[in-house]
Amino acid sequence: MARINREQQETIRKKIKQVAYERFNDLGFEKTSTKEIAKAVGIAEGTLFNYFDSKTELFFEVFGDTYQNEIDPVGTQITLGRNVGEILMSHFQKVYGFFLKIPKGIMGELGIATIRMAKKHPERFKKLAQYDFDFLDELTYYTKRLVEAGIIEKVDERPFAEMIFSAIAYEMLMYIYDEQISKEQVYENTKHKIDILVKGYLRGEEQ
Repeated sequence: MARINREQQETIRKKIKQVAYERFNDLGFEKTSTKEIAKAVGIAEGTLFNYFDSKTELFFEVFGDTYQNEIDPVGTQITLGRNVGEILMSHFQKVYGFFLKIPKGIMGELGIATIRMAKKHPERFKKLAQYDFDFLDELTYYTKRLVEAGIIEKVDERPFAEMIFSAIAYEMLMYIYDEQISKEQVYENTKHKIDILVKGYLRGEEQ
């Protein structure tokens, strides 16, 4: 059997990710089958694993592409306004909505797989972690814009952004750990905390 060149390999890799995105988006992580993905691409399932070690790794690759290609940077693209909580929550839903489609039980498995990835493929783990750092950088820049526009009082931008990010991270963790918490509650609780954080800094807001 003739060996395929690097360009052909890249074409197959992109096709795998394209089909996987459609399957993950329509069916969720659990119901998505690597066998069906391979079949749709026109390759054997074993060949798929020449490109991705596991379905988990494939999901993270797809999630990363979704973040980079479909999400507008919060710091540069979102219109400034006093409804800071609503603006940030809209972006949060875009960034993490895809991730929240995963069944909670699978999220735990993904967490374990992430740790394994950190050991086996540290460069891929760093790439995955970078999405969170990028989001934090965007929150920092957006906070700076709010200060410059006179919407909120002068504040130490990075710690303020870290507090907002911490509220988001906490609610995401609680969603994974507590079976009773729904996605709607994640959004509601996160917005409530962001509103509390921002309220004390809005210019002209009664204390």
